[in-house]
Amino acid sequence: MAPLQFLFFFLSVITSNEGSSIKPFVSFYPNWATVFTKESVILTCNVDTSEPIDQIYYWYRDNQILSLYTGAKSVKIDHAKQEHGGSYQCQTAESDKSEPVRLHVSHSWLTLKVPPFVFEGDELYVSCAGYPGYSARYAVLYKNSKVIGSSPSDADFLVGTTNMTMSGLYRCTRLVKDGVIYHSYSSEEYISVKELFSKPVAKVNESHLKQGKVLTVTCDTKLSPHRETTELQFAFYRNGHNVQGFSLSSQYGVPSAQLEDSGNYTCEVQTPTGSVRKRSNMAHIQIQASQIQQSSVPLPVLVEGQPEFEIQEFLDSRLVRERSYAPIGIGVTLALLILVIIVALLVYEFRNRVVSSFLNRHNSSIRSELFSKPVAKVTESQSKQGKVLTVTCDTKLSPRKETIELQFAFYRNGRNVQFSLSNQYGVPSAQLEDSGNYTCEEQTPTGSVRKRSNILHIQIQG
Repeated sequence: MAPLQFLFFFLSVITSNEGSSIKPFVSFYPNWATVFTKESVILTCNVDTSEPIDQIYYWYRDNQILSLYTGAKSVKIDHAKQEHGGSYQCQTAESDKSEPVRLHVSHSWLTLKVPPFVFEGDELYVSCAGYPGYSARYAVLYKNSKVIGSSPSDADFLVGTTNMTMSGLYRCTRLVKDGVIYHSYSSEEYISVKELFSKPVAKVNESHLKQGKVLTVTCDTKLSPHRETTELQFAFYRNGHNVQGFSLSSQYGVPSAQLEDSGNYTCEVQTPTGSVRKRSNMAHIQIQASQIQQSSVPLPVLVEGQPEFEIQEFLDSRLVRERSYAPIGIGVTLALLILVIIVALLVYEFRNRVVSSFLNRHNSSIRSELFSKPVAKVTESQSKQGKVLTVTCDTKLSPRKETIELQFAFYRNGRNVQFSLSNQYGVPSAQLEDSGNYTCEEQTPTGSVRKRSNILHIQIQG
């Protein structure tokens, strides 16, 4: 196959994959968006795939395919030249193109080096770097014309832990020696801080839920593709009061919602260090009282002490009919009739229970259980204060019912601490008050099958 045809073949493969849900991103090492001529930089195509398969990588600079780099996950540019500068993208046969990342190649006396991407919560470093091989001193760093750092010798500055307000124009000045004389130079770069994760949204399974039903609140957010491996922690609040502390579960649940579970719910998401924290909107949940079916059978009331007795009929506590009868012993007859009816009902109920008990025992002996009795497990039964505490609710579904979704509830000293689809309950930083007897309970979504685990004692050591 001729080289040109070979290239068109690869381009057709790439084009056919537009719309793929997988999107890689390009990273630099060292993590600077600018390098000097004669310096080296490594470019890596980072892609998350569901299967660990061998990938063929394609590279672009300014939308032009770089056939020299085809196939390599990482490429190294040695002794960079100014023509190596441009917007780089990568792609695999199964993915979309990545977002363009610009690499600057500088031949200036001074360059302010900044990372190609800066996200909330990052430790932001910048470098007021002089050209390699030349002496430099007295670096001063500015943000929006305000001095934020200076050093007589070092070129690197730690600006701090980033947040969205730290976006802006950064500039540095430094003296660089040319021959025997130091000359003052300046360089500037605009830094745009990107969101680590989106503002969370609190979602409920039903905003108007009936009493006794399962209540589930989900905290929905999305991580930046560049930081998909970042671990997030979730907390939930009702009317401003914490109902579930920070854990790895993005759901809060109540197995049997009551009227007092009504209210305004919010959730909060944070990084493990708490450097980035965001709170959701407010989701109002109203638990509706269960309606007791009202009987339409008239309620007879015998009024004594009169030559005739009256029967008054009530519906929903309202008098709807009143009739009078001559006293001919009907009261005694009516009482006996009611007694006979009650006895008949008791006999009927007893018969049903006996038959039902027999059938249940018979059926249970011939059918396999849906899932095994859960076992509560912990990473360490004696965990130290400040360490991560994780309790797992371990069970096994019948092979014939593996697609059934299970719900898990966790209890400490008999009080519910979490209800969700996650079979784990976690405390990022365990405290003494987290000690106690833990159990877990699992159920089907309808609650028709429900099983509780053993008791697991956990002691947090100070």
